[in-house]
Amino acid sequence: MVALTQMLNTAEAADLLGVSEASVRRWGDAGLFPMQRVGKRQDRRFQRAHLEAFLAGGSQTGTRLTSDTVTIAGAYVPAGTHVATFYASAAGRLRTAVPFLRDGLTAGQPCFLVASGDLLEQYLKALEAEIGKAVDEAIQRGQLVIAAGPGTTVEEALAFWEEQVPAATSRFKAPVARAVGDMTSEKAVFPTVKVMLTYEQFFSVLARRLPSVTICQYDVREFDGPSLLEAMKAHPDDFDIGMGRLVG
Repeated sequence: MVALTQMLNTAEAADLLGVSEASVRRWGDAGLFPMQRVGKRQDRRFQRAHLEAFLAGGSQTGTRLTSDTVTIAGAYVPAGTHVATFYASAAGRLRTAVPFLRDGLTAGQPCFLVASGDLLEQYLKALEAEIGKAVDEAIQRGQLVIAAGPGTTVEEALAFWEEQVPAATSRFKAPVARAVGDMTSEKAVFPTVKVMLTYEQFFSVLARRLPSVTICQYDVREFDGPSLLEAMKAHPDDFDIGMGRLVG
């Protein structure tokens, strides 16, 4: 039996994770980590070890959703997949992301593109070369959602996906949504790279409960070595797919 000293209430769990109590309640209820109910009021209690494993990106208890699969760089993946690509050229930026978005749009799936400025223009121009005016039409009807970033804090960014992905799949009656996040653009929205990587760490677990497949794009010229290592650790699905598919 777990000692009471190892059990944390909602406020203590929120302090350990660095998020709000509302997020702890929501994630516990969703099964992202184990939770117990105690007493007449059925208060939530959490094991410190489970929360620390969640922070470390391990012991992920969420079960992947069963849904139609999609392809990333020729690999078939299920909903809930969250990968990172690493590249050092404009061609590398577009190599995986553009076919991924193109296939989603032509299949009638909702797509998200998180990018801004010149980088956004590069993605849109490459998509237009593939499917022409269908890009503008998708933007106008809300099938292709463009944002500079999901939020400026970990809490805001996670809430964005929790709200937007289920709403989009419901609206377009699609089994899965697709998302591409250009991390150079996102770096400009978050206050620090550390905050952005903390968000990535949390999202790696949350993503497994969402009907979406997500690609996070890392230009290695824009990040230092330790940051890229943390990015790799936040995307364990890369190793299942094969890093050779995602580096270019």
